[in-house]
Amino acid sequence: MRALRIALGGPYSPLTHASTLRRISPLVGVIAVLALLFVPVFVHPGASSGGLRALILGLPVFGLGIVLIIGTLTRATHVLRRWRMPGGELAVLALLPRSGTAREQAARLRRVLFGDIRRRQLPLIAATVLIEALLTPDVNRTLLLALVLGLAPAAEVAVVYATLGQLAVPPWGYGLMTVIGQLVFVGGLNVATFSVEFASDGLRHVAFAAVLLCYFGFSTLSGLGRRAARRLPHPYLGRD
Repeated sequence: MRALRIALGGPYSPLTHASTLRRISPLVGVIAVLALLFVPVFVHPGASSGGLRALILGLPVFGLGIVLIIGTLTRATHVLRRWRMPGGELAVLALLPRSGTAREQAARLRRVLFGDIRRRQLPLIAATVLIEALLTPDVNRTLLLALVLGLAPAAEVAVVYATLGQLAVPPWGYGLMTVIGQLVFVGGLNVATFSVEFASDGLRHVAFAAVLLCYFGFSTLSGLGRRAARRLPHPYLGRD
């Protein structure tokens, strides 16, 4: 597993705990500075409790949203570039000794490509949704937040499976998916967090519908890619 991560390189390269802390420290610092700047406004006697709740939850949620978007775009772009690169390390990974059968290699590759989702993204999303559930009794808002945050790993899974399955998705298709996904992601986060006091039921329904449409598109692409990948002789077929 470690050798495969080193071979893939980029965002999949193994990191020490110190390196991980150095990566996330700038984002944590930005969130802390923003919180210090806005806290005096919301602790003013005229500030509403809803506004304070939005600040307490909103800043970490949007910080997590930035992390999810950047991570998804970085890893998905890296996988696309690797699999479209003619020759190179990818073409010889299947020839390495003691790599196992094609099925074993494919399973190992999926564990590496989806490792960040399992180890970091899903636990962070679950913790954020739990905090939201504890801070507010609004079940619909909590559900919307969970669905919106889950869009990032869902999009990454779809792109990875489409790439492994060699689906003929044009670059503009991925570009359109990125633009629509980010608009729905940011808009949904606003409705679920900062729009605490003025988000109408109609706006929430629109957000739910947009998020569910995105999930439908991602799941369709993921399913097609996964079925196509199973038909390939081995998982390391670069596309010309």
